[in-house]
Amino acid sequence: MVVPTPPTVAEIDRQIADLAPDIHRGAEAKRFLEHPLLRDALARIERGIHTSFEEVATGPPGPEQAERYQMLGMKLRVLNDFKTVFNAVVQTGAMAEADSANLESQRMYSREFEHPVFAEAE
Repeated sequence: MVVPTPPTVAEIDRQIADLAPDIHRGAEAKRFLEHPLLRDALARIERGIHTSFEEVATGPPGPEQAERYQMLGMKLRVLNDFKTVFNAVVQTGAMAEADSANLESQRMYSREFEHPVFAEAE
């Protein structure tokens, strides 16, 4: 049975560096979504859409009502899509951060085996 050799420190460093952009984007997206101005704006837009739904529901039935429902439904989907895209970036960043932490611990392990004392034993 062949035991796989652990990755070198250089390989691990390269993997960690590859994760850095996702970590940065995730942190930026999180800050953006948590910003009070954006949170307030998104809440106002959502409330406005729901208020408009209620107004349409109490209005006279007809083709205009159906068109307004469709338009409001589309606005709500776009708003939700906006949130979904940014939340996905936040999640990707969080996963990249966890992967980076795991790689850091592998890096410590690999460094032990790249130490000259271990290299002489081979």
